[in-house]
Amino acid sequence: MPISTPARPLDNSAIFLPPTSGLPAGRMQFVETVVDLKLATELLQRARLVTPEGTVNLKQLNKRRLSPSLIRKFSDEMIDGWWRLTHQAIAILPDGGIHDGQHRLLALLDAYRRNPYQQPVTFMICYNADPAVFAFVDKGKRRSPSDDFGIDDLPSAPQLSQAARLLWFWLATRPGRERNAAEARIPVEPYKWAKIEVPSNRLLQVAAEHPGLQDYLEHSLSVARRSYLTPSSVITSRYIVTQAGNDPEKLYEFLELIGSGQNMPYDWHPAWTLRDWSIRSRTATHKVTRGSLRLAKGPLHLRLIIQMWNHVVEGNKVEKISYKKEGLIPEALVMPEQPAPSAVSEPIAA
Repeated sequence: MPISTPARPLDNSAIFLPPTSGLPAGRMQFVETVVDLKLATELLQRARLVTPEGTVNLKQLNKRRLSPSLIRKFSDEMIDGWWRLTHQAIAILPDGGIHDGQHRLLALLDAYRRNPYQQPVTFMICYNADPAVFAFVDKGKRRSPSDDFGIDDLPSAPQLSQAARLLWFWLATRPGRERNAAEARIPVEPYKWAKIEVPSNRLLQVAAEHPGLQDYLEHSLSVARRSYLTPSSVITSRYIVTQAGNDPEKLYEFLELIGSGQNMPYDWHPAWTLRDWSIRSRTATHKVTRGSLRLAKGPLHLRLIIQMWNHVVEGNKVEKISYKKEGLIPEALVMPEQPAPSAVSEPIAA
């Protein structure tokens, strides 16, 4: 678990002195600063984003088009101790206006409001920033989680990063789990997960804590290609079912039935029914280009794979796929050493 930024003696003298003191006119000055509630409030008040009474100036916020969701995301990172010092500075103009960093400072205020034990956060602050460079800020390519997984030399970075995202959501919604600030934002309903943005550092941590996600990776991707299920759902379901205590070889055989559609042990086998459903609906599931739609299909496919596995464990025949988008994704049942025979004579709907 990440460690919160350690508290250090605050040196806020640069806030009350001309930032260019001792420097040629127009020279920017970068100072690593530990920012607490008092300092964050003073910076925002000087920028007229917070009133002298300590309330948010909505008129000024509307001018800057700030994002409440981004503020909340940053705030969650600070509360959970995930925030880290980076080279990207909070830019303060000569007149005290905030050129860049409003979201971060407002997030720190929100963190102190929500968490009575909140620790100060270290920022790099640039004083005497040139307002003429505003048009050139944040023009680089934004890195996706897939990019960060690739930078860390993780295999099949796009698919593995989405699997880590899916696994984190599944873990965060387990009954009885004590959720941190970021996990508290995750809806219980899986069909809403596509709207939740997850920082790459969280996903990299999930991948590091659950290295089993990379087991049988090539086979999982092969099953996904042949069955039109999303790769993230196959990778994640394999890990969840294995962690429940199932034999990886039995799970391999089950997923291979989904991928190949051959040598089914009996009629209306759950693997065949899931494969048939996925192939029939491939236009709406696999052949999509919008990332948000792909993310929305991942939880559904994860639910169905685990449900079909559980039907195999119970020896059920499944005639057709039916599901409700509400409700938790189920836990995986454990396959006994001797699989149950087909216990249901008539096919059922999953």
